[in-house]
Amino acid sequence: MKFIPLGLVALLVVCTISVANGQLAKNKDNILLPASSPMGNFVYLFNGNDLQDSALLANTDYFEIKRTKLTGGFDSAGLQVMEKTLTVVGNARKCATIKELKSFYTEKLIYSMKRVFKLKTDEALFTHFKKFDQPLNFFTFYFLIETRLALGHVFLDKDVKEGEAYLYYVYRIDKNKKRTFWGKTAIWSKIGNYKLNAFKPILASRQLRDSSLAIQWAVPLSVNLDTLAKPSKRLPFDFEGMMYNNFFYPTSIKAKLSLCVNDEWKNIEGIMNAMPNKTEDTLFFSFLQKQLPGDIVRASIQLEDEVHNQGNRSDTVNAFIITDKNAPRITRLNIRDTLNAIAISWTQLKQSPYLSGVQIIKYGSEDKGDTLALLPITDTIFIDYDIKIGINYRYEVRALYQPAMAVYQTIPSSGVATLLKLSRPAPPFNLKAMQEGKNIRLNWDVAKDPTIESFFIYRGITPTKLSLLPARVPCCTFLDTTMEMSGGSQYFYSVNCQNIKQDSSIYSNIVSIVPNRKLKISPPTDIHFYVANERLNLSWQDSRRFDNNIKGYLVEKRVKESVDSNFKLITPNFLNVSFFKDTAKVNVGLTYQYRTYSISYKGDTSDASEIFEWDLPKARVDVLDKFYVLPKPKTLTVSIPPVTYENRKSYKIFRRKEPEQDFKLIATIPATQFLYDDPDAERSGIYHYCIAIIHADGREGRRSMEYAITKN
Repeated sequence: MKFIPLGLVALLVVCTISVANGQLAKNKDNILLPASSPMGNFVYLFNGNDLQDSALLANTDYFEIKRTKLTGGFDSAGLQVMEKTLTVVGNARKCATIKELKSFYTEKLIYSMKRVFKLKTDEALFTHFKKFDQPLNFFTFYFLIETRLALGHVFLDKDVKEGEAYLYYVYRIDKNKKRTFWGKTAIWSKIGNYKLNAFKPILASRQLRDSSLAIQWAVPLSVNLDTLAKPSKRLPFDFEGMMYNNFFYPTSIKAKLSLCVNDEWKNIEGIMNAMPNKTEDTLFFSFLQKQLPGDIVRASIQLEDEVHNQGNRSDTVNAFIITDKNAPRITRLNIRDTLNAIAISWTQLKQSPYLSGVQIIKYGSEDKGDTLALLPITDTIFIDYDIKIGINYRYEVRALYQPAMAVYQTIPSSGVATLLKLSRPAPPFNLKAMQEGKNIRLNWDVAKDPTIESFFIYRGITPTKLSLLPARVPCCTFLDTTMEMSGGSQYFYSVNCQNIKQDSSIYSNIVSIVPNRKLKISPPTDIHFYVANERLNLSWQDSRRFDNNIKGYLVEKRVKESVDSNFKLITPNFLNVSFFKDTAKVNVGLTYQYRTYSISYKGDTSDASEIFEWDLPKARVDVLDKFYVLPKPKTLTVSIPPVTYENRKSYKIFRRKEPEQDFKLIATIPATQFLYDDPDAERSGIYHYCIAIIHADGREGRRSMEYAITKN
C-alpha cells in the first residue's frame, strides 16, 4: 500500500519525503507533518529518524508553537509577511501530572496500559511516562495519537475555526533552554479525510455459540488513493486542492463499535485496532463478547483514521444467542388422512427472528428419510400428495433455526399414517440461475412423468420466504424479466410442478443470484434555500443515513426565464455532503430551478428529484404620499411633486365625484409630467382624486390617499 504524503508540504516547498519506521521522515527543509481533525489541528513534531535518536528525545524539554492565519501563497515574500504575524499558541511537552496524563485516556485504556506494563497504580503508570521517551517503551500504545500527545511528540491546536487555514512555526527548547527553529507546516482546519471514505467495512464472518458471539469485519485496501477525486471546495490560493493531501496510510485505519442488545444500545468505549493479513491488502476487525442465552444482538463498526476523522459505517450484523435449552420446539403433531393426501398439522410456534422455518421429513417403506418440505415458520399444516397405496408413512417435523446457530431439534415430533390412493408429481431438481443481460434465466430438470402439466416459479429476498410469480411455465426454463428487481439485492428462487389433476410437487432446491441491474436509489426529497452574500445556498436531508448504497449527490440548474430550457449540471464531481453553494449571483426577477440526483457506490445515478424553485422577490412599488389639486376657472389641476425617479414609468390618475362611490381612471401621464388639467371637472361639486405609480417594469402600485376638493 502506497503511503500518501501530506499535500501542503508540496505547497510550502518542493521536498522529498521518505518512510522510516512506519512514519514519514522530516526533510531537509524542516517540513513537519500536519493532520486536520474534528478535534482540531495536529502537528507531528518527530519523524521516524528523530524517534531513533534517544539523545535527541532525552535532551528535548518542550516545543514552542507559533501560528498565524494563512491567507495567501507560499512565495518567499508572502512567507516573510506572514512570519511577522506569528504568535505563540501553546507548547508541546510531556504531561506533568497524573491528572494531565489521565485526561488523554479513558479508564479502560488506563487499565489496559497498567496490565501491559505490569503496573498496579496510576502513580506507577505516571512514573513510567516520566521515565521513558522512546516509542519502544510504550509498545503498540505509541500508535495511539493520545500517547504521542501525552509524550509531547505531537501538538494539538484545539482553538481553530472550521474552514480556516493556519501556518505553524515550531521551535525546540532543549534541557539547557537553548531555543532553535525546528520546522513549519500549514493546516486547513476541520476538513476531514476524504480518502477515508474510499474504504468500506464488510462482514467477513459471524460465529455464534451457546453464550458468546464472535464477529469479524473485513476492510479491503485495494484502492489507489492517488486516483480519488478531491473535494470541489478549495481555498482561494489552492487551485489544485493540495491542502487535501493529508498524510494517511490505510493500514492505520481504526474503528468504533456500536452494539445493541435486545433493543438497548450500549456505548462501547475505546477504539478497535485492525489486524492486517499477510499481504496487507485487507484489514480485519474482530469483536468477541459473552452473551446471555436468548439475546438478540445487532452490531456495526464505523471507520476512523489516526486523528479520529470518521469514515464509512458497516452494515448492521444481526445475531441471535439461542441454546438447546431455551430454543422453541415443535412438540405436538397431528396426522390424518384426507382426500387423496395425508394432512400433517402442528401447533404454530411464536414468530421469532432466529426461527427460519419448519422441516418435514418423510419415511416410506424402506424407512429411508427424505426432506419432504421446508416451510415458513408461520405455516401450521402440510398436505402430502406423494404417497403410494397401502404403505405406512412416518413423518417427522422439527423447527429450523438461522444459519450459524449451534441449535438443532434433535428429537422431532413424529407420527404415522396410511392412505389407499395417492398421485403426486416429483419435485423439480438441479435448479440453476444465471445472468442473461439484465434478466435472470432459470433452468431445471424433472423426473420423466407424462402427467406433469406445468411449473410454478417462486422468488423472494430470503430463502425462507418465497412468493409465487404469476407466470405458469410449460417447460423447464424461465426468463425472469421483472422490472422491479434491484441490482443491490440477492434473490432466491425455487420451482415446483403440477400434474393434470393439479397435484403439486414440493419445492425444488433453492438458488440465489444478484441481477446485473442498476441499484435502485432515491434522490433527495426536499431542497431548502437561503441567500448569503448574493449567492444561493442549497441544503437537503442526507439520504445516506437511510441507504448505504448512496455515495453522494449531483445538482442541476436552469433559469426558468432563459431561452435554453435544459437543466445543466453544476457539480462536475459528486458531492459527499448534503449541501451546495451556487457561485452564480442571484438576480431580481429571475426564477431559479434546481433538481438533484443520488449517486450509488457502483456509480449508478438515481432518477431526478422533483424541481424546486426559488426567486428573489421584487421590491414593492412606491406609493405616492403627497400631491395637490388646484382650482382653476374652468377646471381642476392635479399637481405632483416635480421629482424624476428612474424606476417610475408613469402615473395613473383616478377620480370620483360625489355622490359616485367608485373611482374611475381618467388619465395616464408619463413620470416626467407633473401637472394634469382635468377637462371634465368644469361643473361645481365635490371631487376626489387618488394616484397610482406605474413602475418601470409595468407593475402598478397601491393608490395614494384621497385628495378631496370642492369646486364652486
